[in-house]
Amino acid sequence: MVQVAAKTRSETNDALCSITEAMLRKPRGRPDDELLRRALRNWAFVIPRPDTRTAPTEVRLALDWVARASPPLDDLLDPVVMRGVLQALRLKRDGRVAAAETQRRKRMTLVNVVLMTRYAKYLYGRQALANRRIEALLDEYN
Repeated sequence: MVQVAAKTRSETNDALCSITEAMLRKPRGRPDDELLRRALRNWAFVIPRPDTRTAPTEVRLALDWVARASPPLDDLLDPVVMRGVLQALRLKRDGRVAAAETQRRKRMTLVNVVLMTRYAKYLYGRQALANRRIEALLDEYN
């Protein structure tokens, strides 16, 4: 496992949350935004990942919903999806435009996710990648 500063881990975690939220489909039963963000930030994108069996019930339900609402990773290779994600990364959670440095860091994280997606596509093939989610791919690289 690579050692990185706490601030860098926090910024990467925040970027992964933003990317994931931007890609989520809109099925029924969506948890409220606060719970969704807390579940992603405190349980899904933490290294080492805590055992979700110890998570509060509402967090487990939120993470289950995310798993069902998450599109396949190779959707990131679709220009329309990518434009939507890039647009979402420009904004703060309150809808205002984020600082240029924040946007840059989030784009860097997105580039790394896309590179991991392309690499996984090479390793597993397109069909296998179609069923993979961001969380599962990140687990393999840590």
